[in-house]
Amino acid sequence: MPAAIDHQTGRITFASAPGSAPTALFQFDVPVRFDTDSLPVQANAWDLQIANNIDLVEVLE
Repeated sequence: MPAAIDHQTGRITFASAPGSAPTALFQFDVPVRFDTDSLPVQANAWDLQIANNIDLVEVLE
């Protein structure tokens, strides 16, 4: 099933409809920094902490 990829938009266009639902895994390498100096976490156990939200800001070079 050939497909065309537009690298500017990330859009994939299939030549024909896929036989099943297509799935994909993506990894992005974008430089970021934390948006705050503190990170509140919830300690559920001595080795398990949960951060509900981690705000990141893209570093533009």
